[in-house]
Amino acid sequence: MSHPPFQLLLIDQDPIFLLGLSSLCEQSTDLQVVGQTTDGTRALETLSTLATPTDPTAIADRPVDVVVLDLQLGSTEPSEVTSFSLMAELWERYPQVSLLLLGRSPDPNPEGAEYLGNVKGYCPKGIAGSELLQAIRTVASGETYWGSGGNIRVSTGQSRSISRRGGLIGVLLEDLRRSGLRQIDAEIRQVNQYLQGDRLSDFDRLFGQGRRRELLTARWMVNKLLAPPVSEPPPPLSANPGDRRSQVNYSGQPHRIPAPPERPNRPRTSSDRTSLVRASAAELLPPTGSELSPIPLPRPLLEAVAAKIETPLANLTDTVIEIDILHLDKKQELLYTVLYQFEEILAQLRYAQVQATELPSKRDRIIRDLWEMSVTAYFGKYYSITLGLRNSSPNALGEFDLVPFLLEEIELVEGALLNKIPLVLDLLAYLLYQIPLAIENVTYPPEDPKSIARATALLENLIIQVANAVIQPLLNRVADVEAIKLNFLDKHWLSTREIERFRNDLSWKYRRENLWVEPKAIFESRHWLYILEDRGIEKIQIYSPRRQELVGLKGPRLWVTLLLETRDAISPRVKAVLLSLGDGARYLLIQLGKGIGLIGRGILQGIGSSFQESRFSRNREEQNR
Repeated sequence: MSHPPFQLLLIDQDPIFLLGLSSLCEQSTDLQVVGQTTDGTRALETLSTLATPTDPTAIADRPVDVVVLDLQLGSTEPSEVTSFSLMAELWERYPQVSLLLLGRSPDPNPEGAEYLGNVKGYCPKGIAGSELLQAIRTVASGETYWGSGGNIRVSTGQSRSISRRGGLIGVLLEDLRRSGLRQIDAEIRQVNQYLQGDRLSDFDRLFGQGRRRELLTARWMVNKLLAPPVSEPPPPLSANPGDRRSQVNYSGQPHRIPAPPERPNRPRTSSDRTSLVRASAAELLPPTGSELSPIPLPRPLLEAVAAKIETPLANLTDTVIEIDILHLDKKQELLYTVLYQFEEILAQLRYAQVQATELPSKRDRIIRDLWEMSVTAYFGKYYSITLGLRNSSPNALGEFDLVPFLLEEIELVEGALLNKIPLVLDLLAYLLYQIPLAIENVTYPPEDPKSIARATALLENLIIQVANAVIQPLLNRVADVEAIKLNFLDKHWLSTREIERFRNDLSWKYRRENLWVEPKAIFESRHWLYILEDRGIEKIQIYSPRRQELVGLKGPRLWVTLLLETRDAISPRVKAVLLSLGDGARYLLIQLGKGIGLIGRGILQGIGSSFQESRFSRNREEQNR
């Protein structure tokens, strides 16, 4: 008989990490997330609710099997429950519940803290997802998991004092920064809810939008001013350093470790294709043989993009995009999911020590994995729907898993969207190795505001385009299924007619972009990017060399460039001829006007003379009388 799934309570102050961890756990059939929160007080309330079992055979003092707890919880505000006080409270109320701690350091005991007996394991947040799941299963089974482990001090319960010693300036600044960001994000959510009201006057709406801009500016300043310095604390204790599979120093640069295992259930397609390397990326990458160590993950930039997802996400462009059909909550959830999966891929590349020179050969695989991970995390690995009729499958009726069904569209999605996402190599090189970005043929340092703004725009375009790619197979195959319409689509698109109209608009957009917009952009050496602004999603264009793509154009796409070139060649001459004709016509009209003016002047003078003569003659007649 199979064992029931282990029940988990997830507690982490980072909502993005919490969302990703929940999605990761839900992909496993033997794990069940019964609660998740960013606050210690709510965690105790959740456990209190779960501790009132409806089943008489349930264990009252063990409402869940494992509590996954962030060590940084409540470290920013004295009024909040900290992780160590929550550990003590859980030890007193629910001693049977096992705790798995998550922290930044690879050492389970970085600050000499004494853990209570309910702490059964520790994992650094940067480990691979498969290793984290294994740690959760180990702790849920009643065993302990300390990774490669150090000397762990665990109290038996006689002494409940927990010491947590710190003092590092970087930790304090990071805690203060996170506290400020949480408060600002809460205010942004309130303002967004206020702006969604239907009865707002124009003045109230302008006031709310101004307030949101102020909050976003304050968030950017907090990220800039409170960025913690990189410090070098003493190396962590290790029982056997030689046995460590993955050691990371405190500067954030990991030693070489094996690459994470391939994701299961990944569709086996043809061998990974090597993408065409653009000149800008090739020039900025280091020469072959040189190695660059990956830098720590750029959390301020990722968090700034995450804050923008809280905006209304209205499509302000002149073209329709796939995520327009989603409800606002589902749209925000999808962008959050893609952003978190991208952060996980960055962590895997960083810990696998992938060199900058290896990125071009891995570009297609990275984007493909990001799409597959996003599809799986967003819809749920085992989410199933029922179709009454499936013409594309030999099974006429029945229930089937949605995710494998959507992943079959990988070739179509790659050709239509994923392979066309611009400057992915430049973005990865910047985020992983701080390789400077070339903007308008000028190279700017990584910390320059222009580089940060360009990297932000590239990242926003990436997550929006991948989100579109997640929804595209859904629209192609199961958009008219009632379960999909009720759970994901906005109420405006519920009817079959509106869905078909939306799909037709997308089809015309793809044809227009393929035959006109994209060849024109290639010929003009420009890329179009989707970015997140206060009012929603907007579209901008940036300069980027595209000579190799121009050489590869064929057929009607090549004719478009020839037509544009012909127009550019003829247009100045035609314009010059028209200007000359215009000048001649203007000269003739001026002379004609002058002639008409002289004639009119003569007529007026004649009329004036006749009036004077008539008056003179009348005066003479009166004098003669």
